[in-house]
Amino acid sequence: MIRPSFPGKRPGPPRTALAGVMCALAFLTLLTRLLHLQIVERPALAARAADNRDRSLAVPAPRGRILDRNGKVLVGNRTAYRLALSRSVPEERRRAVLERLAPLLGRSVADLARSLENPRVSPLAAIPLAEDVGPDVVLALREWPERFAGVEIEARPRRHHPYGSLAAHLLGTVGEGGGTSGVERLHDSTLAGRPGADRLEVDSRGRAVRRLDRRPPTPGGDVHLTLDLDVQATAEAALTEHMVAARPVHVAPGGAVVALECSSGEVLALASAPGFDPAAPALAGEHSPLVNRALQGLYAPGSTFKPVTALAGLAAGAVTPATAIEDRGSYRVGGRVFRNAQGRSYGRVDLGRALAVSSDVYFYALGQRLHTDRGDSPLQVAARSLGLGAATGIDVGPEAAGRVPGPEWKRSAHDRGLFPDPRWYPGDSVNLAIGQGDLLVTPLQLAVAYAGLANGGPRPRPHVTAGPTAGTAPGAAIDPEAAEAVRAGLRAAVTSPEGTAARAFDGLSRPGVDVWGKTGTAQRTGRSDTALFAAVARAGARCVSVVAVVEEAGFGSAVAAPVVRRVIEALFR
Repeated sequence: MIRPSFPGKRPGPPRTALAGVMCALAFLTLLTRLLHLQIVERPALAARAADNRDRSLAVPAPRGRILDRNGKVLVGNRTAYRLALSRSVPEERRRAVLERLAPLLGRSVADLARSLENPRVSPLAAIPLAEDVGPDVVLALREWPERFAGVEIEARPRRHHPYGSLAAHLLGTVGEGGGTSGVERLHDSTLAGRPGADRLEVDSRGRAVRRLDRRPPTPGGDVHLTLDLDVQATAEAALTEHMVAARPVHVAPGGAVVALECSSGEVLALASAPGFDPAAPALAGEHSPLVNRALQGLYAPGSTFKPVTALAGLAAGAVTPATAIEDRGSYRVGGRVFRNAQGRSYGRVDLGRALAVSSDVYFYALGQRLHTDRGDSPLQVAARSLGLGAATGIDVGPEAAGRVPGPEWKRSAHDRGLFPDPRWYPGDSVNLAIGQGDLLVTPLQLAVAYAGLANGGPRPRPHVTAGPTAGTAPGAAIDPEAAEAVRAGLRAAVTSPEGTAARAFDGLSRPGVDVWGKTGTAQRTGRSDTALFAAVARAGARCVSVVAVVEEAGFGSAVAAPVVRRVIEALFR
């Protein structure tokens, strides 16, 4: 039978031939891809496979030490033992291990079991169960390893404070991320060192199988401070003792002591009470123990401000050292009467005697002579020139700025609703002249101001880190004769029989040491008076400014001045 043919249509290729071509193309594509993976991408894939098999676990580095100016260790490290449960212990066996471990640690099984659920622990690391365990626990685990199979004993560096809470506010604390306050935070980059790493082999479920190698940690570097351990210890002990002595009558909840070199600004002591344990600082407590009162405490300086008023009066020509007034115990400004402490009267007083006996009336009169309600008077200018009302710039913080009030400040405060009347009255200047009213300073600012007076104007930049001196801050030069007139009055306050600090410094057993200073008793509405004493001690080329403040403790002559005496005796031992 003959099949008809159709013109214009050719018969197609066989289906088997077409399938063969397609298979060849597919094979060629696979072969090309395989060659690309084997040759071109092999290094990258091999590295990725290694990454999937290897993991790194950080190994903490021991922190560097903190040393005082004489090389004594203020903060170091000790070995602390941590117990951790290995990830290799199956979940069904973990509770049995915890039941044997709980009595040894004095904890409940439920408490230990909660540690197993800590989401912050790396899945590669053993699970921490207990920190800083005692040697008896470590010994028990090593004696009976079969009973505590899977419990690992890890030796880890831990901060050690050989002198307990000494200088805790200054030295600071360490958290999981590094230094959280004080010198620990200021020099964290130096102290922290560089962590090491364990390279671990993990299985398909991400569990560590074995350690492949270790990169050891690099210990942190040491930091040297200007602090003098013995002076710091004396300052803290004296402060605590006089706070306790004042408490039968007064509250005396806290205080601060500062000692610094007049020219270099090196801080020799920086004490704040109450203190705290830097190894386990409380989050809160009675009388705010975490507040560094030396840097952050704000106080009316009381009569310790009178040298500033004296310098302002001399610079403005409002008085001379010989100018005298009759002190009858009170001074009237408009309809208000201002009085001396305890209503005393001192008769005829000039500038030197007014400083020695702390005549409020003399400085009331001088404050009124310096008064102006249009901008800063010489009183505000002198205060700011000595660094009051502004942060000192110390290298460790934080620190409060303080306040020097004046006409502009009062108008601004009025605009914020703090005062019903924006005007700066003569009574405001009179109050400021004796360090009361709205004037606020920190103990460190007061120490810097007295150092500036000792230097003839330039004030030091305080610092706690040893090294090149930080120099001095700009300050208006004080007329040498004016400065010496003020210092003579402050010297009489310490040495004259009628001086307010004479009793506190009687029999000072440091021959050759020239001491001058001023007591202060700052009044606070509804509270006991704050006791202050600011002084400068000089022997040869060495000059040190020392300030003590004791909150709600009564008279500065009875409480704060004896603290400063103890510090000066330690400084010039």
